[in-house]
Amino acid sequence: MTLLDMTDDGDIRSGRCGVEKSWKARTLLGVAALFVWGSPASGQLTAPSASAPLTMVVPYGPGGAIDIVGRTMASALSLELHRPVVVLNKAGAAGAIGMAALARSTADGTVVGLGTVSTLAVLPAARGAVPYSAASFEPVGLIASAPAAVFVSTKMGADTLAKLLALARERPGTLNFGSVGDGSVVHLAGQMFMAATGVNLTHVPYNSVTKLLPDLAAGRIHVLIDQLSAVPAAYLQSGAVQILAILGASAPGYPPDVPTAAQAGLPGLQIQLWSGLVAPAGTPRSEIDTINAALNGALRDEKVKVAFGNLGLRVEGGTPEQFQELIQREQFLWRSASEAAHRRANAPRPDLSPPRKYGSKER
Repeated sequence: MTLLDMTDDGDIRSGRCGVEKSWKARTLLGVAALFVWGSPASGQLTAPSASAPLTMVVPYGPGGAIDIVGRTMASALSLELHRPVVVLNKAGAAGAIGMAALARSTADGTVVGLGTVSTLAVLPAARGAVPYSAASFEPVGLIASAPAAVFVSTKMGADTLAKLLALARERPGTLNFGSVGDGSVVHLAGQMFMAATGVNLTHVPYNSVTKLLPDLAAGRIHVLIDQLSAVPAAYLQSGAVQILAILGASAPGYPPDVPTAAQAGLPGLQIQLWSGLVAPAGTPRSEIDTINAALNGALRDEKVKVAFGNLGLRVEGGTPEQFQELIQREQFLWRSASEAAHRRANAPRPDLSPPRKYGSKER
């Protein structure tokens, strides 16, 4: 029988195996709904025929916004393709582990991955040593996008973007912004914000947004630049966190009283976060086209539009070539932000101590 397995070193591949599975396990796999939690420890998945499941690698853990996107698409794609779509969460190293495993997968149309601005543009630009490159994948299609937003702790008393910038210029280097790690998309979005506004904020990295948010609400972190869905509504409804601006033209479902960057006086500042499907390099074009057609069909489903709208996401779609062009443009953009962040990190810090009066004696 055909086997889809996860090897010890993280590869996803198709092969032949004489290991027999129970009829119950095979039946469950063949008719299973659409969402199956996977890990290297979960064993082997059978792919009995041409109706083999399509495995979607999600390079993040379950429960987050990207995972929700992946599972929503898995459900809709399954209906379009008339075959099960199996979600395989493979988290670690900000998404690099899952994408590296996808890059090593068999290019036969049975495996795709959910790529993001972080894994396809930011990580290769910021870290340079990830075990994959743009050439490791065939673009299938763009799924959704969302502009970033400027969140602040209300304890600062800056309830508009203009007030935030004035406060930051008055106290250079004393205000900070949080991120989910050095070189992450949130870190580099903060760098773009500083470059566009000319303010100097101190970067404070965390290893997860769930640890960052309580500090943002408490005022220990002053600014966060991330997509709308990164901050749960409870933080906004409590009044502990406020959105000052949307860094793009628009976003589905964002509060009508929140200005865009242009309306707030920063017309040139647009930061888009996006996700799309890619396949291992060498996947036949016929398979790419089949999955792309299913993706575009799925994105026309009203349930998908509503689900994504609730996350502040705009439904996209399009051709593999259009997605490829986006990836190339974004790699250039985020590489520039990464280089700016590197220069800033290595620049000598200014002496902010008050000047010593002439004639005074050192003690």
